Amino acid sequence: MPPPLSYVVYGFVYDIYGIILSNATVNLTHSTNTISGTTDANGEYNINLGNLPDVWAVGDSISIKGTKTAEGTKTVSTTILGGGSQRQDITLAETSDFVYDTQVQNRTNIVMAIPLHYDGLKVTRERPLPVLTQNPLEQYRSTDDDTAGNVQYYSFTDRFGNWFIEKYNVSEGSHRYAKGSSGYSTNWTSRATLSYDYFFNTF
Repeated sequence: MPPPLSYVVYGFVYDIYGIILSNATVNLTHSTNTISGTTDANGEYNINLGNLPDVWAVGDSISIKGTKTAEGTKTVSTTILGGGSQRQDITLAETSDFVYDTQVQNRTNIVMAIPLHYDGLKVTRERPLPVLTQNPLEQYRSTDDDTAGNVQYYSFTDRFGNWFIEKYNVSEGSHRYAKGSSGYSTNWTSRATLSYDYFFNTF
């Protein structure tokens, strides 16, 4: 029989850039038993130890695994504390999750190891493995600007054709962003009619 005490383990799941992840799966394991939860729209999960089929106690070891397809996975080990609840945030790590797709070339009998992303797609120049210390905007370079009015625009592109435009409202002091992966010239010409949003919603 499970213990009558309700004890909630909760927290937030983040990707490697610190962005919260909704619909991420969280598995909590105590001894040989596992119960699961899913993060909500705010990236938060709540798992009640009262749902475990075995008896648990303060001080017992538990492991909490967060995972999301195309984002990564991370397992955190901790102990059950007192007080009725405890928080445990999880930051996924894609760089530790890639696997190798081994292919044998029949004619030469050469074995090739090809790194794959967490979602099974190959690592390429356009889709490299992320690096925790990498600035997500590092590959962009300043391209055009329009500073004539109260609303000013600054554009940035990279060598693959990706782009983003920063819209700066001088009187409000606000910065908003739009981005895309192709058609930079057309979008720069239409910059005033693009849909702009906060940095954390755009990148």
